[in-house]
Amino acid sequence: MKTILIFITGLTFYPFIGNSAEFKCAFDTRCSELSQCTPKDLSLTVFDEGNTTKIETPGLTFDAVKRVDIANGSHSYVTGLQKNTTHLLTIFANGEARFTAHTFLQDAISFTYIGICSELAENKLGD
Repeated sequence: MKTILIFITGLTFYPFIGNSAEFKCAFDTRCSELSQCTPKDLSLTVFDEGNTTKIETPGLTFDAVKRVDIANGSHSYVTGLQKNTTHLLTIFANGEARFTAHTFLQDAISFTYIGICSELAENKLGD
C-alpha cells in the first residue's frame, strides 16, 4: 500500500538515518479549533542524532520519529501518544514551521503553532 501511495502522490518520504542535526524553533502564534489565532510564544529544540530524535520544549521532552522529504527538503517529526497528546512538527526547506498538538481535554482538539526553525548542527540533513 505504501508503494502505491508513493507512486500516486509522487512524494517520497525517507526515514533519515545516519545524519545528525539540531533545529532551534521559535513560534509566535497559536491557533486552535475553538478560537482565532493569537500571539503565543513557544520555543523548542529538535535533537536529531540519526537513530534517536527528541523534541524538547520548556518542561517536556518527547521521543519522535523523523521523516525527510529529500526532494523538497522538508523534515517532519511525530511524537508518540503521551499524556493523551501527540505532536507533529514540520520544518519546511525555507525554515517556516508548524507544530501541532492533537489532544483530548473535554473533547478532541488541536492546537497549531506557527513559526520558524533554523538548523544549528554542522552536519546538515541531506548532505
